Amino acid sequence: MGKIGGIVFFLYGLLGLYIINLAFGFIALPEVISNYNNWIFGIGGALLIITGFRYWWKNRIFRVSPVASL
Repeated sequence: MGKIGGIVFFLYGLLGLYIINLAFGFIALPEVISNYNNWIFGIGGALLIITGFRYWWKNRIFRVSPVASL
């Protein structure tokens, strides 16, 4: 896992913990953090889209296989 992969993994972990905490209310978050829910979910959604696109780009379906080019 490269440097970017480690950062993305860390961000996914934080986002997951934040969502679980919102669902079950384990820790009472300060109102300052709760005011930024839309931003936090927006950044999480963008992160999912970007990493999904990177995965798709590395594993493109339309890539020609060596056997098919014979």
